Amino acid sequence: MVCTYRPISSVDFFRNSLNALLNDSSVRFAYPLVNAYDSTDSITVIAKIPGVPKDSISILYENGTLIIKGTKNKISFTDNDKILLNERTGGDFEKSLKIPVKINDSAISATLVDGVLTIVLPKSDEVKPKTITIN
Repeated sequence: MVCTYRPISSVDFFRNSLNALLNDSSVRFAYPLVNAYDSTDSITVIAKIPGVPKDSISILYENGTLIIKGTKNKISFTDNDKILLNERTGGDFEKSLKIPVKINDSAISATLVDGVLTIVLPKSDEVKPKTITIN
């Protein structure tokens, strides 16, 4: 049996696979990274936003979507600085999360402690589980 090896075809296959992976929205993560927890009474969203002051963050809940926006300070370098590694970015950010249940939007609360933003979205009474008493 004879197999033909085509290096250009392999490179194209690799490039196409990599492009598909990078363009898959389930693989990409937008800043800030968040965890969301669903409990009986509320949904809690925790976002790590180190170094961002609370006056640079805005939180909006509208039509079942929670939006976290803000601005990270840009790190400035002088012309004399030799950059060895620059992994931290600055600028505007935005994260949207679709909330799957009805929320009591008048009771939403948010706190920022040591760079950790915690948003508590209390569930509406109509979606909370109800205990039925037996007579």
